[in-house]
Amino acid sequence: MTSSTSSQEQISEQTQISNTPTEKTASLALSDAIKIENDITPAEPSSSVPDTVIKVEKEAIDPEIKLERTPDQIEEEKKKILRQVEYYFSDMNLPKDRFLNEVRSKNPEGWIPLKMICKFKKMQVYKDYNLIVETLRGSPNLLEVDEKGEHVRRKTPVMIDIPQHIKETTIWRSIYVKGFNKEDIDSNYEKEVASFFSQFSKVEKSFARKKDDGTYKDSFFVEFVSHEEAKRVSEMDLTYKDAKLNMMMKFDYCEMKCIEKGLDPNTMRLQKPTVKKEKRPYKKSPSGCLLHFEGAGPNSTYSTIRTQMHNDFGEVKFVQYDPQTLSGVIQFVQPIAHKVIESPSFENLRFDNVQPKLRVLKDDEEKEYYRKKKSDKLERIKQEHSPSEDSPTVSGVKRKSNEANSPELPEEVRPKSPKLEPVE
Repeated sequence: MTSSTSSQEQISEQTQISNTPTEKTASLALSDAIKIENDITPAEPSSSVPDTVIKVEKEAIDPEIKLERTPDQIEEEKKKILRQVEYYFSDMNLPKDRFLNEVRSKNPEGWIPLKMICKFKKMQVYKDYNLIVETLRGSPNLLEVDEKGEHVRRKTPVMIDIPQHIKETTIWRSIYVKGFNKEDIDSNYEKEVASFFSQFSKVEKSFARKKDDGTYKDSFFVEFVSHEEAKRVSEMDLTYKDAKLNMMMKFDYCEMKCIEKGLDPNTMRLQKPTVKKEKRPYKKSPSGCLLHFEGAGPNSTYSTIRTQMHNDFGEVKFVQYDPQTLSGVIQFVQPIAHKVIESPSFENLRFDNVQPKLRVLKDDEEKEYYRKKKSDKLERIKQEHSPSEDSPTVSGVKRKSNEANSPELPEEVRPKSPKLEPVE
């Protein structure tokens, strides 16, 4: 009686463990997956799970198991196996499956133990391990199995969703077109190409592609009014001047070039949206603010001249002073240059005890002063943002170029340097 009760309790315990939630099954699967990988420290099985149960689970996917089924049953089972495992590795599931990604990350080549996959709840009904291997080897595009039939992985990289900000750019409604004669391409050729494609849909622009040396390639980018129109044209079979045109969406072309250059296949999709700086309204420099002087005293400085003019006449915005020629330009905030010349205090004006000669800058001289001032400021900004390779950093350590170690982005993906707007 005691023996019978003990057997019933053991069966009950095994049944209870077999019906545990998915989380425990996944935990067991991960534990077994870690055991299979030689380079990973084996994990101890959960103390709450009897060794006999683990042994039974392993035998359930033993390659030696043979099951009697009809050919139709085998084919139906293969379809279900392939559909289920391809779902695990699909773009819909894999990017969000933390468990599979954790296991996948432990192998440099992305392999996942197949026996672990077989222990997933919906795969436990399939007992023929050899049939599972055979089925997955037949996956047309998504999966591949290693030579020993022990691991499975995706053939293609996991692609993230295309972000909305990319779909709002011109690249999303443009196509790549190849097949033109390079010898015929010139500045007028863009109009001819645009005119050709206008037969099939409204064209916004066409761009002849160039090499770094300025010579033309045999391809174009053509921009349409919408993604749908661009897609429709790209799927046409077109010939231009007896040459067959090869076409594809510009976004697809850029992704292809990223992969060819060894970049992350998601490089294009990971591009951050361009934040356009709000343009400041152009502020025209007021006329009548500039006063040219020459003949200052030898000990005159920028500071003394600015302070004296500010105290005697009005707020000074800037003083341009050359101590070699003892001359320069005083820029007032308000257009008071003429008033300074006409002021009674003008006769008593001295720079280091020397009376300077003053005149108001106007017309071309005034324009040239403002133009040069803006140009000099832009040049300073460019130098500040473009340090040389050997220029020291804040810590005193010289900068090193990363060009040799960094893959070159395709020209269509290279970030463009921000344009520096003239500022006063």
